Amino acid sequence: MGRREKKALAVLVIAVALFPLLPLNIYYVTIMIFVGINSIIALGLCLLMGYAGQISLGHAAFYAFGSYSTAILTTKLGLPPAITFFFALGITSFVALLIAIPSLKLRGHYLAMATLGFGEVVHIAANELHFLTGGPDGVEFIPRLAPFGRVIRSDTAYYYAVESHC
Repeated sequence: MGRREKKALAVLVIAVALFPLLPLNIYYVTIMIFVGINSIIALGLCLLMGYAGQISLGHAAFYAFGSYSTAILTTKLGLPPAITFFFALGITSFVALLIAIPSLKLRGHYLAMATLGFGEVVHIAANELHFLTGGPDGVEFIPRLAPFGRVIRSDTAYYYAVESHC
């Protein structure tokens, strides 16, 4: 790691450490949560394109599988949200394996078109399966997270998990 990267990492660590001290409203905390989620998705795509050299236009479909499986397992089956994260990982990995088996033979534009088609199929299915996904409105009544038995009751408490009045 070079000198420039060390400085950038130090600034990032300081910013994250000082973030809870800032007087923020719910809007800014929500934006930061979405920045974190989308950063994880972008990092996965960068790893895929950078190290593997493959183009994936259906990357959002795997994000949808993970998020919808967590939401459906908590609302329809009543499982705790912390447990459903592992089920979502397994379901998404299984779907990725099913897609990867025929896609491994494709190269270049054909692979890009296959991933684009997969992403579109997942998008259409998520919109049309109202009984399961809620359609364009999404899944309703997802229970709040409760790490270590403490229910997070407000939007800001997602970031400030150490608050005593959560």
